[in-house]
Amino acid sequence: MALVGHEELSRRIDTFLNGARMGDASRHLVLRGGSGTGRTSLLAAVTQRWAHRLDVVSWVTKFGISRMPFAGLRQLLLFRNNQQSCSLPMSTPLGAPPSLARLVNACNTAQDATASGNAVMTDVGDADAARARKHSASLLIPPRAAYCDFAVTLLRNTVVLIDDFDQMDPDSRDVLLHLAATRAVLALVVTVLPHVPVLPPGIPSQLLATTELILRPLTTEQLGRLACCQLNLKVLPPTMHELLHTHGRGNPLFCVSILKLLQQAKAQHHFDQAGGDWLSLLHVGKPGASVALAAHQVLQQVHLGCLPAAAMHVLKCSAVVGPVFTAQDLIDLGHAGTSSAHKLFELLHVLQDAALIQALPGPASAATFAFCHASTRSFVLKQWPIILRQRLHAQVASLWESQLKAGVARGLLRPDDRLERLYRISDQWESAGQTQSMYMTWLSIAEEHFHDGDHYSGIKTLEALIAPESTLVQPLRRCVEVLLHNHAQAQ
Repeated sequence: MALVGHEELSRRIDTFLNGARMGDASRHLVLRGGSGTGRTSLLAAVTQRWAHRLDVVSWVTKFGISRMPFAGLRQLLLFRNNQQSCSLPMSTPLGAPPSLARLVNACNTAQDATASGNAVMTDVGDADAARARKHSASLLIPPRAAYCDFAVTLLRNTVVLIDDFDQMDPDSRDVLLHLAATRAVLALVVTVLPHVPVLPPGIPSQLLATTELILRPLTTEQLGRLACCQLNLKVLPPTMHELLHTHGRGNPLFCVSILKLLQQAKAQHHFDQAGGDWLSLLHVGKPGASVALAAHQVLQQVHLGCLPAAAMHVLKCSAVVGPVFTAQDLIDLGHAGTSSAHKLFELLHVLQDAALIQALPGPASAATFAFCHASTRSFVLKQWPIILRQRLHAQVASLWESQLKAGVARGLLRPDDRLERLYRISDQWESAGQTQSMYMTWLSIAEEHFHDGDHYSGIKTLEALIAPESTLVQPLRRCVEVLLHNHAQAQ
């Protein structure tokens, strides 16, 4: 096996396909690569080049070449050799496996496109219909003569390219391996993850004259080229940074498209470097609700672990461009769903006492807390008091009093977080100066106990909160006393 980059690999694929057209002995090429190496995008780029050299391309999925997604597709791409003739079958043989059945149906409905040399498309991924069948050494003998005859008729003198080969249904995969081994197709090119076997157990690799190549991860420049290709840009900026600043300023949809591309490629290190650029670009010239919408779009795409670096970049830019999010933006953003609010609070946790929080007026901050508490209780109660420190304790306590009385607060920590663990948390938080935050968490633990029917632990937790040595703020103390009184009355 050889470890190669995309440029070298493209050259080798071209050599391989040219050799296949000329009758070269090697008929099977396996492209191996992990997450972020660009297996599918490379296959798509090769396909676009070869579409001009061979008359007919049968494409996978509903999308055209210009809209070819770069990741996560199960696809079959067929190049018809324009020097050979091939008649398409008009019906699917009885018992044909799902992938090949869908392929011939798509070809039958696209006879005109096939004759004119346009793209014919079909989806071959059919995981639901995949049938687990025990492999044996006789697999390269046609398992079912009917659909093997049909497949030979359809695929003769054809170059077959398959992305995520291991995700095809087993019967279709076996037929294609048989066709490659018996030279019924010109060539078979497949992409797989590292260490995924291509051949079934017991089948020697020599039967297919296999060539295997391993892809290196994409570079920043290559990702930029893919982005330009996906977004139909004519000019390639030298760097991803310039790409973002040239085309992404005030254009959240562009930023989201780039972000999706990198996320699909799982290029975590590239996003860590450029994530701040996206978030800082989003709100330029996009005040008010547009900011919240753009932020929502981005937060839906961002890996949670990427936010801290990006958040710090936003903070540095905030003095120039104004607050990134207003209180209303935060509330509007959270209404879109729990996952977005969760990521937003991760961002706020990083900013802590920074200008973004300080810019919010007290009532707005309290209102934001109230909303987010209802949306993502478990995360908020652990993080929000730490973020606010001592600034909004009175408002937060007041909100807690009303919410607890209304029965909004539910179990917020794992059921095994009982009294013993509670006191260990208490010691840690006391030493860190987080007294009030600790008490708020104690309330949530008490609520958890009651919710689970563990009334004894719940009462003991509440009693500890209002012990003489407790420094619990008065509104919360009154709230706890009310809870204990109501519980005693209920008993």
